[in-house]
Amino acid sequence: MLEEVRLFRNRVAHNEPLCFKSGAFSLDRVEKVYNYIGILFQLLNRDLHDLSKIVFAIHRNLLEVSDFLSDLPEIISQEKN
Repeated sequence: MLEEVRLFRNRVAHNEPLCFKSGAFSLDRVEKVYNYIGILFQLLNRDLHDLSKIVFAIHRNLLEVSDFLSDLPEIISQEKN
């Protein structure tokens, strides 16, 4: 888990794409790393994990992007009409 978080952090630091793999959009890796960080926080300290839920809006943002993507076909069809 730590290695995956480290590699992801390096991608962020070097402004590399986080949600694209072979030209396809996917939030899978972002969600996986987010979950790994949550597990690591729990292992370090339960209070830290609870605090991280309040401080970090990542999960909320992931849900918003997922909702937008699920609505995208409908949005596109409405724009064509």
